[in-house]
Amino acid sequence: MDRRRPVREDFAHLVPQSTRWRDEDRLGHINNSMYFTYEESARIAYLDRVFDRSGSWTSGSIIVAHIECDFVAQLHHPTDFEMGFRIASLGGSSMTSEGALFVGDEVAAVTSSVIVWFDYEADRSIRIPDQARAAIRAFERRTPEER
Repeated sequence: MDRRRPVREDFAHLVPQSTRWRDEDRLGHINNSMYFTYEESARIAYLDRVFDRSGSWTSGSIIVAHIECDFVAQLHHPTDFEMGFRIASLGGSSMTSEGALFVGDEVAAVTSSVIVWFDYEADRSIRIPDQARAAIRAFERRTPEER
């Protein structure tokens, strides 16, 4: 993940979301675990948008191997925000994503995850299909790094 703070222009994919009353914890701010749920919603929407499930998606699936979040600012309910999601780098069987939670133009959180292309029947990672790589490269505003 880049160490610089992401900006909205880095993301071709931004998902509008809103906090829910139940997202707030006893301390009066949005619970840390909810940021992963917001990132998950953006990730699934990204996959649905970028991949034609009858094409590049048919060779295996994905599994999240690692996820982390840098909490930049507190959120309170109610807050409307957008969650940006992008693939920052491509490896042989894994991809690194970057996410950013924007309230207006301000970043409230930055996520990073390692997503592995996975064969669930064989229970092992597999190479990211060329068709999927091409779809990601064509969609992204910032070309993913090759690892």
